[in-house]
Amino acid sequence: MLMTLAEDAHQQIAREMNLSETAFIRKLQPSDNFTQSSCFGLRWFTPVNEVPLCGHATLASAAVLFHKIKNTNSTLTFATMSGELRARRAEDGIAAIGDTLVQDIRYSPDTRKLLVRLSDSYNRVQKYLRRSAHTVLSSYWSQQLGKKEMRAFQCSRRGGELDISLRPDGRVDMKGGAAIVLEGTLTV
Repeated sequence: MLMTLAEDAHQQIAREMNLSETAFIRKLQPSDNFTQSSCFGLRWFTPVNEVPLCGHATLASAAVLFHKIKNTNSTLTFATMSGELRARRAEDGIAAIGDTLVQDIRYSPDTRKLLVRLSDSYNRVQKYLRRSAHTVLSSYWSQQLGKKEMRAFQCSRRGGELDISLRPDGRVDMKGGAAIVLEGTLTV
């Protein structure tokens, strides 16, 4: 984003875009630039509200900075409502460097209800690879399979694949591809 938006403009743009989330990248300092800076602000909005975390839009933002803007850094840090998130350039994709600590994920009789019914107010179909879901599921499947490195495939209409690595400290790294499918100019 080349300009500073009024606070309500983020929500208005996201409502007009009508996507599951719209990401807004901003420079943290006036002297920063999109090709050489390594740290940016990042916010995500659905058509109805701001959300604290969106993994697939974070990877998409990193893809734009790496591949379209030609950012020269190997790792980008995004300052978000959920803290700092990192994305690393990889030969065959973009890796999200996980800072979420996953502890003691166990199956319980109530787990099925949690997986089937997330929220009465959430009416969007799961179309994108959700990093937060894969973070939790990776710990479960690591225990079941005895593996620390796995490949996840999301069986939705859109589909998607992620390479998942569980670190010794309990955090999860994910790597996936990103494709830029639309480019344009937004007049505000």
